[in-house]
Amino acid sequence: MAQKSPVRVAVVDNWSVVRAGLGVFLRSAGNLDLVGEACDGEEALQLCRLVQPDLVMVALDIPDIDGVTLIQIIHQQNPNTHILALANHQDNETFEKAYEAGAQGTLLKSAAAEEVSAAINKIIAGGSHPAPAASPVHPTEIAIQQLTSDMEAIVLDATRLAELFQQYFPKIFTRCQSEVIIYPLRTLYAYTAAH
Repeated sequence: MAQKSPVRVAVVDNWSVVRAGLGVFLRSAGNLDLVGEACDGEEALQLCRLVQPDLVMVALDIPDIDGVTLIQIIHQQNPNTHILALANHQDNETFEKAYEAGAQGTLLKSAAAEEVSAAINKIIAGGSHPAPAASPVHPTEIAIQQLTSDMEAIVLDATRLAELFQQYFPKIFTRCQSEVIIYPLRTLYAYTAAH
């Protein structure tokens, strides 16, 4: 029986540590072969044109070009190359745009090696890898989002800032006692660990 050739995979991410981590994984997987890496959109397009990988993993947060636009260009220029979009966090709207641009799957960068391998194999087999399910949002994360939103809405109002700190920091730092001390020219936040 003839052995199936490994899936030729390219990785596009501006973070060298992400490329290195995926590279180690791809080199150690028996059915996957890393054939190239790119750190930006221009390199990604050159890489896909020259190497013609079976699948390219594209980070959606490339700084020099919108990730969805990059996926669309890769898909147009390399219609036989499968595309797996990578994201730092759950963003269903962006995932949907990535699918519309030509991606066959989406994956969070925090995915386990088994999930990466399964996604690649599913896409190569002609399927698609659905967007990761939204994980429940932790109450601390909600409090941080609310605090950030409220802080953006104020314009250096020390009294309102003190109210926000008193309202949200106990939710964020549940093991801490917090107090806000207002000085005429600055606001100081101090906390001490609960005993």
